[in-house]
Amino acid sequence: MSLNEYLAELNCNLSNFQNLGVADLVEFTSELREGQRCIVRAKVVFVDGSIFYLKEFISARYGSDRLSYSYHYQAENGFLNFRYDNAEHKPKLDFQEHKHLADFSIIQHPAPSIESLINEILSYFDDDNSGTN
Repeated sequence: MSLNEYLAELNCNLSNFQNLGVADLVEFTSELREGQRCIVRAKVVFVDGSIFYLKEFISARYGSDRLSYSYHYQAENGFLNFRYDNAEHKPKLDFQEHKHLADFSIIQHPAPSIESLINEILSYFDDDNSGTN
């Protein structure tokens, strides 16, 4: 998939939050860098006040490879729901790709697809509405 196709698909997937009526705002930016690289940032503000932040650093030399990423979803009060990233930690973790959980633990986890991120975020809304159906 070309970089332009990847960016268009990512933006479309994030915009679907608004189409589903769960997001008030979707901001999406991409900035081309030297050496066929791109930095992508997105912010989604949900109707319940929670916020999703996405940041990817992509090499477009041979398609669209994520060199680094962070997918951070927090509650309205700022408390972490989850974050996936591949940043180095101090002290060093035994694995590169990982997930931060709301209880402050860190588990090994591969980079999620945008579809799985969307489904995981939507599950928070399902949980909120489970008692109203």
